[in-house]
Amino acid sequence: MFGTVLSTLARSLSHASALRSFAALRRHSRRVHRVGLTNIQGEGLYASTIVSTEFNLGPVGLGLALPLNLLVWNNDACCDGETSRGSKTYSDVIRKRDWDELQDYFKLIRFVRYGHRREPVYVLAGQLWGATIGHGTSINRCANSLSLDHTKFGLALDLNGQWGGIETLTDSVVSPMLLAARVYVRPFGDTEFLRRWAIGVTAATDRTAPRSLARNFDGSIQQDTDGNPVIAVNDSVWAGGIDTEFEVLRNTIISLIPYVDLNRIAGAGNGLHIGVLTDLNLPIPILDINVQARLEYRVMQAGYIPEYFDQAYDLGRVQYAVNPSDASSTYLPKFAAAQNAHNAAADPSTIDRQGYYAELAFNFAGLLQVGGVYQNYEGWALLPGATQVKAIDTFQAGIAAFVSF
Repeated sequence: MFGTVLSTLARSLSHASALRSFAALRRHSRRVHRVGLTNIQGEGLYASTIVSTEFNLGPVGLGLALPLNLLVWNNDACCDGETSRGSKTYSDVIRKRDWDELQDYFKLIRFVRYGHRREPVYVLAGQLWGATIGHGTSINRCANSLSLDHTKFGLALDLNGQWGGIETLTDSVVSPMLLAARVYVRPFGDTEFLRRWAIGVTAATDRTAPRSLARNFDGSIQQDTDGNPVIAVNDSVWAGGIDTEFEVLRNTIISLIPYVDLNRIAGAGNGLHIGVLTDLNLPIPILDINVQARLEYRVMQAGYIPEYFDQAYDLGRVQYAVNPSDASSTYLPKFAAAQNAHNAAADPSTIDRQGYYAELAFNFAGLLQVGGVYQNYEGWALLPGATQVKAIDTFQAGIAAFVSF
């Protein structure tokens, strides 16, 4: 199929330009093969493999993938009505539940991209691994493909102009759960220096956010036949904010953007972020090497969770760890945890925590993503050695461990 597309492209161009385009396509393509063993929901032991390829030609990018879970050992004790190998797999090998819905076939196309963030037009459709709105203080590095059984085809669309622009995001174009947008203006868009100043407004909602989970008589969380928590009550959750920024420096190699964001999670408090974003693209031929850094000072009311819609939100919206460093930790829907903390404060309107947050991420050609986080708030601090999981690359399905110092 790819050969047909490329040969058609070559016939439509002059011979010399076609050869140059083909060479550029080959220089900017990547193939990634991953293999691992995992026990999926007690069904048995699967060999999980992903064969990925990515093509980049100018502003256009295309990511393809073939993810397969191959049953190595079958657990005959699981699952109700589907205990045999044949009931769980095609040809006794390929896991059925990976391919039993129309949207599952969307995962063959990892993404289609045009442009990059902050360019006049930016479109990313498909699997989102690192979708961000604004400065990432409320919606940061969202991933829509954490569920093995329900693939989503998301969309991020940004339009940026001389006098302003809009950034939009949805986790699914078929059945959207998360919707977010930021609209901003540049009051001095026709002035060389002052046009770098912008004022923005952000709004985001989870249309069906879990509010409470169904529990058994012993207090344990009820599960459906697939092992997923049963949601007792759900409702929409809203978050919004206003922001201002000034692009001190921006070119093909580096960008430096100081900003101030004031956010609110409806029913769970406010948060103020004062920070600087830096993005460094190292000018190395062929290889895509990027370094991202963020430094913030945060002031927050009780219950406010910075980066509320984050890389793990697709899972955390249902089960969010309360007191994760404590042996008595429990799991609640994320909004319930935030609202409970806000309402439990002696004075919810006062400042509960404030302090510094720093983040550094390194991306090597989409194959290796590593980074670190430093957090230190008055009255609360992440214990040294505690780990957070963050999705790093905007397009690659990369997961890296962030360690607090």
